[in-house]
Amino acid sequence: MIRIDPVHASGAVSEQLPHPPLPRPLSQSPAEAGSDFHASLLAQHALLLDPDGEPARDATPEQLQAQLERLLLLLQERIDDLKERALLAGGRPAHGLFSELEQVAAVLARLVQLWPWLLPVLPQQLAAARARLQPLFVICHFLLRALQHSAEAAAWQQLADSLATSEQRLLAAAAGDR
Repeated sequence: MIRIDPVHASGAVSEQLPHPPLPRPLSQSPAEAGSDFHASLLAQHALLLDPDGEPARDATPEQLQAQLERLLLLLQERIDDLKERALLAGGRPAHGLFSELEQVAAVLARLVQLWPWLLPVLPQQLAAARARLQPLFVICHFLLRALQHSAEAAAWQQLADSLATSEQRLLAAAAGDR
């Protein structure tokens, strides 16, 4: 049988460890840091399509197409990640998820606002993008309902109105370019 010596109050904890404990970072958790990174990366790609910014004014149609594709991929990844984390939360309030959904909704709204500007440059790509965006709006509406208790009623209603308006504009733009 192996003999185990009890730890006495007089002994320091570090003497009992084979090596000193690793320092813990005082910053935010890795999940929050990753969320900030993804949200900022998403915003950067959205800005590259912005006609008010210099990169978009000087961009070729091929560059705009590449930026649109990257933005759609990032949106898909972000929304899929939000959906997974909302389902794992099991209906408990998740204020961080609601905040991320607001950021995604802002990027969707801006993309829909840019639609008339991009349509003459990328007509076929926008038709394909619209087909990819419609299911993303459906998932965003689902997430909004799942995160209803994660925000104040006014903020929740504002986000619901913003998503509905963006989706209606997308559908109107789809009807106009057919």
